[in-house]
Amino acid sequence: MKVAYSHKSEDHIDRIGSGHIGGKARGLSFFHRLFYPGEIQQAFAPHSVRIPETTVITTEAFEQFVDDNNLFETIHEKKDSEVLRRFHDCVLRQEWVAVLEEYLKRHPFPLAIRSSSLNEDAFNHPFAGLFLTLLLPNNHPDLKTRLHQLIDAIKAVFASTYFQSPQAYMAKHRLPIEHEKMAVILQQLVGRPHGNYFYPRIAGVGQSLNFFPVGHITPEDGIALAVLGLGKMAVEGDRVMRFCPKYPTVRPQMYSSRDFLRYTQTHFVAVDLTTGGRELTGSEMDTLVTLPISVAEKQNTLQGLVSTWDPRDRTLYDGTFHKGRKVLTFNSILKGGLFPLGEMIDELLTRFKEGFHSAVDMEYAVELDRYGGLTHATFYLLQARPLVARSYQDDVKIPDQPAERTLIRTANTMGAGKLKEIKYVVYVNSSQLDPNNSRKLADATAKIDRFVHKQGEQYILIGPGRWGSTNPRLGIPVTFAQIANAAVIAETSAPGLDFEPSQGTHFFHLITAGGIVYMAVIPEAGDVLNRSVLDSLEVELSIDDVLLMKPSQPLEVVVDGRSSQGIVYITEEPKEKEFVPDWEAGDFD
Repeated sequence: MKVAYSHKSEDHIDRIGSGHIGGKARGLSFFHRLFYPGEIQQAFAPHSVRIPETTVITTEAFEQFVDDNNLFETIHEKKDSEVLRRFHDCVLRQEWVAVLEEYLKRHPFPLAIRSSSLNEDAFNHPFAGLFLTLLLPNNHPDLKTRLHQLIDAIKAVFASTYFQSPQAYMAKHRLPIEHEKMAVILQQLVGRPHGNYFYPRIAGVGQSLNFFPVGHITPEDGIALAVLGLGKMAVEGDRVMRFCPKYPTVRPQMYSSRDFLRYTQTHFVAVDLTTGGRELTGSEMDTLVTLPISVAEKQNTLQGLVSTWDPRDRTLYDGTFHKGRKVLTFNSILKGGLFPLGEMIDELLTRFKEGFHSAVDMEYAVELDRYGGLTHATFYLLQARPLVARSYQDDVKIPDQPAERTLIRTANTMGAGKLKEIKYVVYVNSSQLDPNNSRKLADATAKIDRFVHKQGEQYILIGPGRWGSTNPRLGIPVTFAQIANAAVIAETSAPGLDFEPSQGTHFFHLITAGGIVYMAVIPEAGDVLNRSVLDSLEVELSIDDVLLMKPSQPLEVVVDGRSSQGIVYITEEPKEKEFVPDWEAGDFD
């Protein structure tokens, strides 16, 4: 059988195979239908907006691979590593191998191997970050070596269909895992080679709804995240530059030297071009490397992105001409100097929002060139999808509760409505984060999550820093599967911890789509985590400083989505009914 290979089909995307292209690829196809090159050029000339060259291996390949090798039974495996091993050890049909070899002959540049499952990026369940994405140097002089690495990457993306986090997510949304199928996107990686490293000048996320606006900014003005290098840092909850696309100079983290020195990016992620012959283990870091900003400074890729902090006069100077610490402020861009990044993001979000008829989220990357002394930016759209935003309830009011029963009160919540009869609190009993201990805390949290699930209950999860961040210095790196039964996730500050309310990350998408209430407890802003109430709770189980606690009475959660106010409190113990004789009840004649 010959595998069909269609070039620029009706959805403007190359296809390999005759099956479905999946949800992520549908989003890219929608971009082509919504915009046409002439309009884009006119809107942003001399800058341009485009999609990287994209080819989709349809779900036909996945179905055949699973059927040929009896892999469907791996949905019962409890370890992702075992699922990955089973897929890796199986053989892809020769007709697929042949067409992939021909593909590589015509595409000698770094590639992103991305998932595009049937359910991915759908309304109400985006599956953000649950499946694997692998980046390949694709630069080995031996074609067979490049082909071997590509096939291993495709198998790994296939395998991630049956990983624990996607299965937990599908169960929460009542989606049958038996019907899930995976297409795979082969996409030209945005960036340039710099020595042994390959990365874009700018990458990040934009979303049309800002859950935590400040000052005169409204939720509908949106929010964007930007980083130097690959966008992995932005979607995984690391240090980034946050700004409003409509008002890009309004950046709370830049209001004081203390804040911008703590919150701005200190390292970046790039593809390691020396890994073109490396055997893949299924980790996204197989071919990636994390580098200090000083490496980019030596490679002259910081122009337009950084300012210089001079500690002698405590002044921040735009550019690299002064001596001092280089700080990634993106000032020359966000102030409108080099190119209109904020305007580009705002325009695309507005049009996508109209096209999707919902709030939207997109991932992007930018490359910069100099022509005739002027900067020309090429803005690449990598992904666009609906952003799940729960509707508000007009009748929600935050009740007055006495301090002795109030566990949490905060003005930084995401969600709406009331949750009742919550019987457990899971609390990380640590005053500050130890990066060497954070993964142990994540595993302990997962064990307690499974314990509570077996009781048929939910819980309120409280811990320091950013839940789900892959940077152990910023939070506890749990996966969605490890906290899938939480009703509320609360992030609290800790000594020496860089802390901002989460949004824009893959993990944040998953908890919002899952109907999990999010709370950020920031004492400096007047929020309260009542330690007296917390200490009064009975500890039922303790694993590596993660405590399962039970209040004397069930907890109730009330969230006003319009004001972002939220409260968690212990309900009152029901009063015993007073005995009333029949004649006093009016039944005596």
